[in-house]
Amino acid sequence: MNDFVTVIEILLSGMIAVSGIFIAYILIAFYFPRSIMRPKLSGEPIRDRGLKKYVYEDGRGVVYEPEIPARKYIKQYLLFTKDGSKYVKCMVNPQVRYVSYSVLVFNNKNKLIDVISVEEQLKGETMTRAIPLDRDTSYVSLVLKKADNMYVRERMRLDYSYVSCAIYGVLSALVTAISGMLINSFVRKLFSASKVKFPPNSEAFWQFLLVGLVFGGVVALLYKLKYRKGIN
Repeated sequence: MNDFVTVIEILLSGMIAVSGIFIAYILIAFYFPRSIMRPKLSGEPIRDRGLKKYVYEDGRGVVYEPEIPARKYIKQYLLFTKDGSKYVKCMVNPQVRYVSYSVLVFNNKNKLIDVISVEEQLKGETMTRAIPLDRDTSYVSLVLKKADNMYVRERMRLDYSYVSCAIYGVLSALVTAISGMLINSFVRKLFSASKVKFPPNSEAFWQFLLVGLVFGGVVALLYKLKYRKGIN
């Protein structure tokens, strides 16, 4: 009976350890980056200007002017809804045949949730195609990157704040420490009859926490120094 109980305890401990590893992977690789590592624009802010709101049968829309240097080429752009979906399209100077621009998408918490790069050959048309947006879009900013050979914008960069990098690193270390402690608990039970000695769970937690801090720090530095990117 005691052997049966021991086997069950080992199996349960193994299942908990595997679940801990899986949850740690999901949090570190997917959830933390999406919820914490929000890129922000570095440098001068984009100075778009809202002009007018429209309400119509199928939805609503807001007309904006882009920043002053871009208005000669993209006169206005429209953020609108249609059949429950959100889109943006631009009114372009009829002399422009090619445009390249980025749409910075923000939610209602003023967080940048997407960056959409667009290139379009206009062939004399004055309206660009409608670009679909994330359903959580609250407002957008438009960055004109190029209009034929008449306009080329200076490079802008998306960066991550030191605070978000620090939070990501600390949370990743804690998750790593907890999953490491669960692994240690499982291995201790599995080899309890052997002469190999494993550290107590509390000691294993601190050991894995140090490993997690190193790992989290490296990933945070990669976000800060390497994963940032230019818009144009």
